[in-house]
Order: sequence, then C-alpha cells, then structure tokens
Amino acid sequence: MKANKRPSILTRIKSLDPAFLTFLRMQACYTSLVTIMGIFLNTFLLKALGDQKTVMVYNMILAAVQPFAMVLACRMIRKVSPKAAQGVSFGLYALCFLCLAILGEGAASYYILFAAALSTSAGFFYTVYTLQIVSLTDDANLDLCTGLQTMLSSAIGLVLPLLSGTFLAAFSGFTGYRVLFGAALALAGMALFFSLRIPRLRGFDYDPRPCFTDTARAILHTAQPRRMMLMTVFAGVKEGTFSFIITTLIYRMIKNEAFVGLTGSLGSVAAVLAAGVYGAVVRPRMRGKSVIFTTVFVSCICAMLYFRMDPVTLLLFHLAVSFSTPFIVTAQVNTYFSVVQHVDALAGKGAETHSMREMFYAAGRILGILILMVMPDTPAGQVTALLILLLSQLVSGHLVSVTQKELKI
Repeated sequence: MKANKRPSILTRIKSLDPAFLTFLRMQACYTSLVTIMGIFLNTFLLKALGDQKTVMVYNMILAAVQPFAMVLACRMIRKVSPKAAQGVSFGLYALCFLCLAILGEGAASYYILFAAALSTSAGFFYTVYTLQIVSLTDDANLDLCTGLQTMLSSAIGLVLPLLSGTFLAAFSGFTGYRVLFGAALALAGMALFFSLRIPRLRGFDYDPRPCFTDTARAILHTAQPRRMMLMTVFAGVKEGTFSFIITTLIYRMIKNEAFVGLTGSLGSVAAVLAAGVYGAVVRPRMRGKSVIFTTVFVSCICAMLYFRMDPVTLLLFHLAVSFSTPFIVTAQVNTYFSVVQHVDALAGKGAETHSMREMFYAAGRILGILILMVMPDTPAGQVTALLILLLSQLVSGHLVSVTQKELKI
C-alpha cells in the first residue's frame, strides 16, 4: 500500500487561518521598527556618548522594565481589551521616535528615559502578541507559522539594515539618524493600523479580573510550566547580550554604520535560509536536540575568536549566530507555547503566564549583561563571556527535551 504523501509547504500555508496573514502584516511593520531600534539605537548611543558601558546599561533597563510593563498590560487587557493594550504599545513607540527625530544627538542624554519608555512599549506589545500566537495557531502548524514569521523578519532584516546603514554613513552628523527615527515613527502608525484589524482572540478568558495568584500557583505546582520558566532564564542569558554585542563590537572597531548595516543584512540572509530549513524540517520531538546540537556547533565557532578577533571574523561569527537562531531560540519559544496550549492549569491565563515568563527572561538578560560587564574588556575576555553565554543553552536544550517527552507531542 502506498504511503500517504506529506502535504507540501504551499498546501500547509494555504490551510492557515486567514487572520494569521493580517497578523503577519502587523508583524512586518513592527519588525521593521525594532530592527531600526535594535541595531541603530545602540550605534546612536555609542556615537553620541562614546561609552560601551552606557549601551550595556541601556540594554539592562530594556530588560528590567519590560516585565513590570507587562503586568500593567495584563490589567489593561482584562479591564479594557487586548487591542487597546497593543495600541498603547504603538503609541509609546511613536512618541519615543518622534522625540528622537526632533532632539537628535541631544536625546542621547536621556537614554534612561528612552530605555524605560521603549521597554514599556515592548511589554505591552508582547503581552498581546503571545495571546495572538496562541489564538491563531495550534501545535500542528506552530513550527510552520513561526518559521514563516522568522522568514519574514529575516527578509526585512536583509534589506533594512543595509539601506539604513548606508544612508546613515552618508551623513557626518546626526541628520541621518533623525530621518531614520522619523521612518520608525511612520512604521509604528502602520503597525497600529493592522493590529486593529486582527479578529477577537479565541481561547482567551475575558474575565476582567487579572489572575496572577492563580497563574503563579499553576506555574509553581506544575512541572512543565516550572521547567519552562527555568529554561527562559537560560534563554535570556544569551539573548540579552547577543541582541547587541556583536554589532557594537564591530562599530567600536571601525565606526562605520554602513558596515554595521551590512553585518545585519548578511546575518538576515543566513537567518532566512535557517528559518526555511527549520520550518520544513524540525518537528516538536526534535526541538531539544535542535537546541543542543546547534549550541555545540556555534560554541566551537565562537572559540575560534580566541585566535583572531577583528571585524571580518566577528562578521563570520555573526552569520553563524544568525543561522542558529531558529534552531535555538524558536525551538525554545515553541516549547513554551506548547506548554501554554496543553497545560490545563494555564488555560485562559496566557497574558499572566507570559508576564511572569518575562520576569524570568529579564533576570536572564540582566545576568548575561552583568557577566559581559565583569569580564575584562579585552578580546580574550569578551570571547570568554560569549562562550559562557552560549554554553548555558545546553541546560536549556535539556529542559526542552524533557518537557517535549512529557507532553508526548
């Protein structure tokens, strides 16, 4: 008897909820906005203030404020609506980029305020974003959907950093940054437009009372959620630094935004290829092995930086890290979503669960940056710190494997 043929990728995409495509449009705008913010706000601060420690403090504030913003977002979601909470997010982003566009170099002195406001914006966005993912997907198509999201984000990252970096390099002062921040302001408005067209969430408890106590009890007394929170700490340890450290190290060496933009764009090429492979190949039972094997591979490449560390070798390392992202980060996040979808104790508590997860993630991000800060500011010290942060993902991979076996997905 002939075995049933596996559906093609195109067939699987056509079977997705149409509302997911509206969600992708919103995410395209949001990804463009945070791509500008993630790469060029760090170089903006380095150029204006000339201090790497300032960039690290800025990123620590981004990590520290977001969990508390998500608690506020949960209350707004319950008492008003998820769409209103996401609207607050895009409104705050717009306000921040408006101020940056007007003030230019002078805005750098207020980096603490900007970090707090941008972190609050992210907190309100991602609280609702998690609910949207759970509402618009199921475990059968989750890896496909996140693979499509990663491909979209990477495609944007392919073009936008290169264009933005080349544009900035054409100006000697901060005029280019002002225009770029103005473009981010427009993207925030477009993201708001699409977010208002996403249908009402399914599977969400619209009880107006936040349920943090019940959610905390469910996490503490249920093995899989408790394990996912520990995994999230280790995930944050790596992501808290890798989100900015490679590009800032390159910028410190050559002080050229065009090369930084080229780095981001080439990294996106690697990420697009990896996302396609991940979405087509990786299945739930493979997530733990994906994290472990990829971590070992990238750690070996990182160790080679002991022998030579310059803009070219950092670029090559960045390509390896970018290619590894779906196989490490996406596998971790999808396991977390699987727990939210399958553990009955968390049913209807997605917003509160993700807010608490963000507290663990922020703790990991801050810990990762502190490890980087206490290491000697030498090539060997920086490589050692990066290697420690990478190897921590082996623990995360083990936790993912155990959880997947227990869920029997």
